[in-house]
Amino acid sequence: MPIALQAFTNTANTVRIADSATAPGPVVTVGPQIPLVDGNSSYIWSPVSVSGQTVTFRSVFSLGAPLLGIALPLTVFYAYAGNETVSVTGTLQVLDVLGVIVLTIPLFSGDTNLGNPLNVSTIAADTLLAASILGGTINITIDAVVTAPITTPYEPVNTGRYLGEITVQTIV
Repeated sequence: MPIALQAFTNTANTVRIADSATAPGPVVTVGPQIPLVDGNSSYIWSPVSVSGQTVTFRSVFSLGAPLLGIALPLTVFYAYAGNETVSVTGTLQVLDVLGVIVLTIPLFSGDTNLGNPLNVSTIAADTLLAASILGGTINITIDAVVTAPITTPYEPVNTGRYLGEITVQTIV
């Protein structure tokens, strides 16, 4: 199946919608970390980093919707890693050319890396979009709740980090 979209979480497509250490807002990149996700080590985190911090990230990945009314099968793969515990939820939304949401499909919910900061976890979902869409956009939203390890009173603080990669395949 051809790849319709392949992208990583980054400062342009991801924001913090909740943060136990500071107000929600943009994310920042942290230095190269392991494990690599498909060869990438560009992790993100909150601009404020404390022991045991919990941050909820929202990433929105977009691709163009078809111009014709067809049945469009999609497979969504999501690979992610973080320090320490990560739980992800994914939702697909179809927007018309005016930006109005015409369809919402839950893809996956509550998948976790079981607290292992050295593993890359994966989740996949299949869906069939059978609608008459005249253009517009398909948005896939990934919410990830990441809890950093508790390292106090040890120094240096072992900061949190998060990296995700989405791959969307279709037959069209």
